[in-house]
Amino acid sequence: MEKRNVPVRKARCQGCGKDIESDGNLSGVEYVKTKRGTEMFFHRGCMDEVWKKGIV
Repeated sequence: MEKRNVPVRKARCQGCGKDIESDGNLSGVEYVKTKRGTEMFFHRGCMDEVWKKGIV
């Protein structure tokens, strides 16, 4: 099977606005996909802040 060069996408926390760093362990990161197809990533500790702000 041939390897493809897939562009790396950075995700930003919707609660604090900081980039989500990945070291392979994403146990502290949550993911939501809305009915409109918007994908939101955020730190577990920032969950309450996500719904108070607009999309970052």
